[in-house]
Amino acid sequence: MGVDILETWQIYKACWNKKFYVIQKPMGVGIKKGGYDVQLIMDMQGQLVLGKDSYKQNSQELEDKITEMYTYMYKRFIE
Repeated sequence: MGVDILETWQIYKACWNKKFYVIQKPMGVGIKKGGYDVQLIMDMQGQLVLGKDSYKQNSQELEDKITEMYTYMYKRFIE
């Protein structure tokens, strides 16, 4: 099945079933209005890869990047 046919939730579920995850790591500790920026970590069956960019919590840019990362892992390792 091609990625173009699948819904986003189906891509996420397929990745989770094969133990591929995207983890959000806050770049600070404590309380801050709006939250600290986060870095994304790809957990590929226990192998962790830390991203270089940071994203504002609860932003559309963060959600888009997470979807992009799951789609990449799906195409590369699952499909």
